[in-house]
Amino acid sequence: MLSHLSLGLRLRALGRPILALGLAIGALALVQPMVRGIPGELTVLVVLVLGVGLAAGRVAEVLGLPRLTGHLLAGVGLSPGVAALAGTPGLFMDATQARGLGMVNDLAVGVIALMAGSEIQARWLRAHGRGVVTIVGALLVVVPGVTGLLFLMPWLIPGAPAFPFLLQAQAEGANLWVVGALAAVVLVANGPTVVVGVIRELGSRGPLAQTLLATSVVLDAVVVVAVTMLLAVLDSAAGAGMAQAFAGVSLGLVGSLVIGLAIGWGLRRYTEEWPGHLVWVVLGAALAVATLGVHIGLKPLFCLMAAGVAFGNLGHRDRDPVPAHRRLHQALGQLGTPVFAVFFVVAGLSVQIAPLIASWLLVVTLLVVRDLGIFTATRWGARLAGSPPAVRRNLWTGMTTQAGVTLALAGLIGHHHPGWGAALATVLVALVTVHELWCPLVLARALRREG
Repeated sequence: MLSHLSLGLRLRALGRPILALGLAIGALALVQPMVRGIPGELTVLVVLVLGVGLAAGRVAEVLGLPRLTGHLLAGVGLSPGVAALAGTPGLFMDATQARGLGMVNDLAVGVIALMAGSEIQARWLRAHGRGVVTIVGALLVVVPGVTGLLFLMPWLIPGAPAFPFLLQAQAEGANLWVVGALAAVVLVANGPTVVVGVIRELGSRGPLAQTLLATSVVLDAVVVVAVTMLLAVLDSAAGAGMAQAFAGVSLGLVGSLVIGLAIGWGLRRYTEEWPGHLVWVVLGAALAVATLGVHIGLKPLFCLMAAGVAFGNLGHRDRDPVPAHRRLHQALGQLGTPVFAVFFVVAGLSVQIAPLIASWLLVVTLLVVRDLGIFTATRWGARLAGSPPAVRRNLWTGMTTQAGVTLALAGLIGHHHPGWGAALATVLVALVTVHELWCPLVLARALRREG
């Protein structure tokens, strides 16, 4: 009786969100042909996509799923590829408009990086740093190893099926070993935004929650640096000298670190002295670094992650550092809701459906191999680190998550290499979508049980 009542209440609660979603999708289909090619087109599309994303997120929330899942699925459903398969190309969004919306990635990357970096607490890392480094090292050895072998299997075993992005990279003359390594490294990245969101929602403060926070953020910071270096190797193969490419990247990373620390310290001082309008200050800082920083050689993701770390650990002029830290997270929360709604819908719009359907078995195999690799690496690493049994048993539930950092890296690769990079981005977006359906639920269950 109670289960039927609960189901009835949930179905009743779905009425308004579904109506809002239908109206938002209808408005998008009606308005987007009218604004095509006129001044202000991008602004109108962002507003329409925001409406779709917020409504889809609310539907997912009522169904007991993460809002990010609703955003992603809405984007996939409205993508030009799905419309073409249905025989209605350009119904909701054509390919040019979808690419134009990619500018919101710059802002979203900044917010994601600040949010992730601000979760690193130096005091906790000093006490547990050796264990975190051991677990991160295990993940960086096992996961790229098993997924890299899967990528290169057709060249090791003649007749084995190959991923489309690798075939395209081969056709474009790219170094397959470097492309395979790049894809394998990106697959190690997890979802700090999902981990942080679930931990905050449950109020978990135990060893599992603390280890998850530190490991996920430190791991993604290493992945960001590794991806930047591998892209430099590909650039050097395309024309620039290897030494010159690495020198440029190293200088950019050092500069990004220094400027990021300065931005974080400045945000900290502003929050302590003049706490008003923090949302707009954070928005301005993220936009400035993400859009203008690239012109002076900065790495936006790395720079803003360093800013988040600096905010959480430098300054502390007030006796209790918690209020300033809490104010930043409140600002990021207010800013993150609309930014993430648009960002994840746009990520779904970028999915290339036809190639994904053609290689679905390979994608499923990759998902299983990746998650088994993470399961093995976290257990092995946690055992070597001497972590408590609760951490050894359940760390994998948070490390299999994928979200904003993976999508940001996918967009970065697709931007640098529009051919095979866009094909790889499609695979990554598909994996993120699948993981968003079940990983947060499994993580929440583990945290409720273990803390």
